[in-house]
Amino acid sequence: MKKKILAIPIILALLASTLWVYGSGQLPASTPAKEEIIDPEAELAPLASEKTSIRYWDQIEEGQIEEGQIEEGQIKVTATPEPVEEATPKPDRYAVFLNAQKAEVRTLLDQDEWFLEAYPLLEYFGCVVFWNSDAQTIAVNTRDGILGTFKIGEMEVFVNGESVDPGFPALIVEDVIYISSGMLDALVDLDGIGVVEPNIWIDKRFETGDRNLQVKNILLQTKLPNYNPLNFTDYLAFQEQNPDLPADQVILQVNIGVHKEPYLDIQEVADPNGVFAVIDKNHKLDSSFKPTDLANYGGYLWKPEAGEAWLQMKSDAKADGLSLALNNSYRSIADQTASYNNKIRTRNKAAVERTNSRPGHSEHHTGYAADLTTVKKSNSKVDAWIAENSYKYGFIVSFQAGKEYINHYTPEPWHIRWYPLWAAEVMHAEGLTIQEFDNLYLNPNAHGFETDAERAIEIAERSYSKPKDKTTVASVVLVK
Repeated sequence: MKKKILAIPIILALLASTLWVYGSGQLPASTPAKEEIIDPEAELAPLASEKTSIRYWDQIEEGQIEEGQIEEGQIKVTATPEPVEEATPKPDRYAVFLNAQKAEVRTLLDQDEWFLEAYPLLEYFGCVVFWNSDAQTIAVNTRDGILGTFKIGEMEVFVNGESVDPGFPALIVEDVIYISSGMLDALVDLDGIGVVEPNIWIDKRFETGDRNLQVKNILLQTKLPNYNPLNFTDYLAFQEQNPDLPADQVILQVNIGVHKEPYLDIQEVADPNGVFAVIDKNHKLDSSFKPTDLANYGGYLWKPEAGEAWLQMKSDAKADGLSLALNNSYRSIADQTASYNNKIRTRNKAAVERTNSRPGHSEHHTGYAADLTTVKKSNSKVDAWIAENSYKYGFIVSFQAGKEYINHYTPEPWHIRWYPLWAAEVMHAEGLTIQEFDNLYLNPNAHGFETDAERAIEIAERSYSKPKDKTTVASVVLVK
């Protein structure tokens, strides 16, 4: 059973000004040092007067400790007993050694609590950090497969959706984000937080193996514009359920809700008159919705741009010796309600919903969609002409064969919907549904979170490269 070595409040009283964060590199060459080997379970209190840094057995692999220098499971302590001067507690820069690379970190004393610069510490522990400037919110995807979120100034951290009290809220001072040790613990679930007076040490043990590789596989997808950090745990779960699915498809399919049961997580359509409005079993139009500027084109109601495209397509098909006809185009929500209710009264509801939409969930409500009668009658020549040419007029078959896992409808080669030509060309060329097109091209970053993708990939590669089935330790020592 894991155990916090010393309580966080003790840390607050003992951490002061100039801090060295020492990860896995060497102490500065100019610092005289002595070395001592101690058992990892031993109390660190006897070292309370020494300036310390801690390294672990697993770092032998990386050449930081020579083979045979210590035994597996032991801690190597390098200590210097020189006294350190106090400094004024204020935001400032301090030297950092993370993985033997010199960097910088800052600290802040506020309300008798030491706040630490968030990014260096979280990244050191293998986390990828995302920032939403509009919402003033941080999202953290951790090495353990945990999603953490918190808002600047609010006394709450959400860990996999559950609220945790971190003790102090995160702060922004001079454009730098600071978090308390309690918030760091909430996000990373530390194995040890202790004091070796006048210094602090923090450690975290990680289990490697298949789970480790799954997390790495997902975090490497941060390079994709449509990676959503808020879907992190769903990505991991969906990947585990579909191990042969390429990682980019895991991201896309979770984003568009493939992992959800239809009609269970319904969202209202934000822009119902928009030509790209996603309307399906998880996206619904308000019951009072009626599209603007409908007009009659050949006896059917359409939005003007779609109606004109329909007439042109019909004319060109006729020139090729084919006759196109419609069964319907625009259908009101009231008409859909009557039709749907009538069908489920006499037929199995699940069977009805494989070919019929619930009221408010039909693309026919938009004025951009229609059903072709001739294709419905399985005219192979018309089918082939529509499949080859309809996109040239902006029409895409909505319910394509092979995409049932997205729209949950039986394939309907007769159901067409109009889009601007440039979009229809892309959707046709890549075989995309509107859900896929929306997430890949229209709104890949609708969540508003941003990160440095190159940095995220570097963290994933560095932090998740251990052998299978091995416990590794990452440690930080904050030294006066």
